[in-house]
Amino acid sequence: MSDIFERLLALSTSRVPRPEFRGELIPIEETVDGWYCLERTGAVVHVTSDGDAEQIAEARTAAALVGKLATVLPLATYFLGRYRNAEVCATCNGSGVIDTLPLELQDTIACECGGIGWRPKA
Repeated sequence: MSDIFERLLALSTSRVPRPEFRGELIPIEETVDGWYCLERTGAVVHVTSDGDAEQIAEARTAAALVGKLATVLPLATYFLGRYRNAEVCATCNGSGVIDTLPLELQDTIACECGGIGWRPKA
């Protein structure tokens, strides 16, 4: 897994904005007070601007965030959990895109599944 993470880290340097406190993390999405990031272990964490990290325990949120990263860096799909209880996303019907949005917004607004088309059952 380390080699894949290293490759993903190298790819993210040029394609994903990097937070100041990045260290060994791959940034996924900026929040009001920090960043959602992928750790080397495959865990998704929220890192505050103070540098405090909290693991995202909720499987649906973590899968959606890794899915969102995978839309920019497809190699990130390696870090998606393999959920036996996954179900097709009801919002996008498995397409990963909210087709009720105007075409110009479909690349801007992510589905709740993060664009992967499925979600772990709650």
